[in-house]
Amino acid sequence: MKQAGYGRIVTITSQAGKEGIVNTSAYNATKAGVIGFMKSLSKELASFGIRAKTLMGRLCTVNEVASMVASPACSYSTGTCFDVPGGRAQF
Repeated sequence: MKQAGYGRIVTITSQAGKEGIVNTSAYNATKAGVIGFMKSLSKELASFGIRAKTLMGRLCTVNEVASMVASPACSYSTGTCFDVPGGRAQF
């Protein structure tokens, strides 16, 4: 990906990494670890054009946000806060 100057890395983890679930602290910690790893990796790879929740260097478009909330592929989500920060948010 570095040589090509392009790539996408996608990780899927649990809400437990952000919110925590009672009596599953080890599980919560592993999910938070994946989130933290990807936040760091995105900054390390941003200059190579490899996107992993990276610092995009631009504002998102209306279509990018609309696809998160209006897509039929998102029909199962309800009451969710989607992260679409282009790598800017640090939470």
